[in-house]
Amino acid sequence: MNNAPSIVDDPIRLEILRSRLMSLTAEAETALLKASFSTIISLSQDFTVEAHDARGYGLAHSRRSVSEFSAILPITMRHFLAKYPAETLEPGDVLVTNDPWQCAGHLGDFTIALPVFHRGGLVAFMSSMAHHSDVGGTMDDTGARDVFEEGLWIPITKLYRAGKPNEDVFDIIRANVRTPDKVTGDLHAQIAACQVGARQLRILMDEFGLEEYDTLAQALYDRAKQAMETAIAALPDGDYPYAVDLDGVENEPLHIEVVVAVRGSTIHVDYAGTSPQVPAGINSAWNFTFAETVNAIKSVLIPEIPSTEGCFAPITVSAPEASILNARPPAPVKGRTRTGFHIPSAIFGALAGAVPDKVQTPSGLGNIIAVNGEDATGTRFNAHYLIGAGLGARATLDGVNTLKFPTSSANVPIETFETQTPLVIERKEFVPDSGGLGKFRGGVGQRVVFRLPADFEGAATLSIRPQMIAAGAQGLAGGCPGHKTQMFLNGTLLSRTSEVVRRGSVRLEPGDQLMTIEAGGGGFGPPEERDPALIAADVAGGYVSAPSVARS
Repeated sequence: MNNAPSIVDDPIRLEILRSRLMSLTAEAETALLKASFSTIISLSQDFTVEAHDARGYGLAHSRRSVSEFSAILPITMRHFLAKYPAETLEPGDVLVTNDPWQCAGHLGDFTIALPVFHRGGLVAFMSSMAHHSDVGGTMDDTGARDVFEEGLWIPITKLYRAGKPNEDVFDIIRANVRTPDKVTGDLHAQIAACQVGARQLRILMDEFGLEEYDTLAQALYDRAKQAMETAIAALPDGDYPYAVDLDGVENEPLHIEVVVAVRGSTIHVDYAGTSPQVPAGINSAWNFTFAETVNAIKSVLIPEIPSTEGCFAPITVSAPEASILNARPPAPVKGRTRTGFHIPSAIFGALAGAVPDKVQTPSGLGNIIAVNGEDATGTRFNAHYLIGAGLGARATLDGVNTLKFPTSSANVPIETFETQTPLVIERKEFVPDSGGLGKFRGGVGQRVVFRLPADFEGAATLSIRPQMIAAGAQGLAGGCPGHKTQMFLNGTLLSRTSEVVRRGSVRLEPGDQLMTIEAGGGGFGPPEERDPALIAADVAGGYVSAPSVARS
């Protein structure tokens, strides 16, 4: 194309175009936030908006994007194009799927893709991936025996055809979810976000005289790929192993084993030795495993580079078929973060053998609670509440307190949660001494107490995702582990093998109380090397108690 040399050879023009693409995805992101109905999208911001070229290659994603989604969306776009080749699409088409093995790993995440036409031809796509408030199925987060018990599975199909809604698909969705207005409202919010981005993509083409986006996408891909190759080449060649044990759903813990093999300017990550998939909804489908792996490596090696799929091109990943990191359908996958969120800890632990000054120790992984029920009038309520935990420390910094990780989703304000459900949050506070001690301290976890008021007429079911009940986040380089997660129902400690934890849900009757104490992050370096001034600040800030300091 006649614009190719100016894009590829002019770095200033290329950067301007990249910045404009980021701006238009930010505008689309704002549309999604403003138009969405559920707390999980509008407040927790559990979504991504992305622009692609006509081949499905990534151009840019919104700044509030969930990192896993950004790595998965180009893969999902390939699946869309395999089902609906570009020449079969027409203006006004909208594609949709929530297939766990083609999308983001569980049925709750819906992907919308909108083809962008300009001057009579298909020039780009806008897409949005978002976690929905409900997808039917069991309220148990991990108790399903297979994916079919977990909710409605929508294969790749057209939600709109040439601008007209596919009412059959909408009817199926409405009939299979508990809050149909909220779910379909969020789907339309995703479509609106894509429409905003599509309009801006057409404006950008006219303003800069672009005839297509493939050349620009390729240039951005090549730059990101080169940046990652350069960063990998700076590492010492070698095989770097690590292992992480995590909570299972029966008596035996599960195991993630990894070897990060560095060879020249490439990395191969091998999860051989990882536990087989299990008949409970904590398995990770391949896309989710891949995304957690490559994002962890990118965050260590090139955190300053905008995330495009070119960043991941020098990285290959393998995991045993039918393992907890490469589950085969119809394995249950609803609570896949109870497995997949441990992947960054495994990658960081392995890379500590190559770049110990750049990695983060394992983190507490937090919780996600979805509340469902009906009041005395028969009106259904539904809302999500995400709870952050303590992040691991680094070689030069303490861990961050009470943050969601490795996802970038946000906490829901208490006031909003309490207006959308009958529950009351009685306490929300830091947990002193929960972060692992070290030269640099792990971030502390938090305590959150939920109560269903005694005068409420009805009950509430809470889908829960407790993690790290069996063991806390490990430290690195002599640092101490963080404290593990604890959950109490009406004052009784719930064990890892209790029915509530195994099933991943709890029913609260009026007056019942659920308390969760989220894990802290691991410490980095020997505790005796910590600066006394930092210890004093820890005590003053309430992160570490004076008795704990005296014991250490």
